[in-house]
Amino acid sequence: MSDFVVPIAGILYLGGGLLHFFALVTERKEVERFALFSFVVGFFLHLGFLFFQYRESGVESVRSIPFASVFVSCCLVALYLCIGKVRRQPSLGALIGLAAFAVSTVFWLKPTLGREIGSAWDSDLFPIHVTLTLMGYSFFALAGCSALLYLLAERGIKQKWKWPLFFVLPSLESLDKLSIHAVTNGFALLTFGLATGVVLSRQEWGAYWYWDPKWVLSLLIWMVYALLIQVRLFRGVRGRKLAYLCLVGFAAVLFTFAGLQLLFNTKHVFV
Repeated sequence: MSDFVVPIAGILYLGGGLLHFFALVTERKEVERFALFSFVVGFFLHLGFLFFQYRESGVESVRSIPFASVFVSCCLVALYLCIGKVRRQPSLGALIGLAAFAVSTVFWLKPTLGREIGSAWDSDLFPIHVTLTLMGYSFFALAGCSALLYLLAERGIKQKWKWPLFFVLPSLESLDKLSIHAVTNGFALLTFGLATGVVLSRQEWGAYWYWDPKWVLSLLIWMVYALLIQVRLFRGVRGRKLAYLCLVGFAAVLFTFAGLQLLFNTKHVFV
């Protein structure tokens, strides 16, 4: 089932992203509705895959990176569908579609990335740890897309672009607010995810902390987003600096999610 359902959903995300771009170019609402429909169908295909995988294999299904890639792309599309009509703009939808497709392609790399974690991780806390962490990653992905769009829109204003596409981009204020709201929610989820991970580490290896590459980078990601929230809420930093911090944090998340274990040996071979 997964051999065709997951790729089809990924292609629907890509198609939805391209349709959003076409809707941006043509300013035709019916095209945007088709794009949203493509997202919805892809979302339910992924949701069905996650449900049946968990029903058949239980917690074992949660232990693979392919499962995680489907979960994150599914959550990212769900976030876009739920952020409201005002913030749900074709330009953002185009980036979300491309990002969801890119994340879902990790599933196809399962011979390389699909290593399983240790069999001792049978605690009921483990699915909670994975779910919280992956949902946090999804919010960070949304913030990254919004930040990228912010930098594009800001450059257009400063350079006085005359392109027709520039005039249908969301406002800088709405993108800035979307970024900080996504980061705040993602940070809360990641904090609880790391906390549950610490408890699991104690149960598995007898210590709350190891100088493991995955653990160190996860802590650095947490610190980057903590700094971002601190400078935004207490020092009033916003705009370009905030957008760059969002992109730095999201780049670290991507590397941790799919690239770290290709370069380093780590006890933590999952999210």
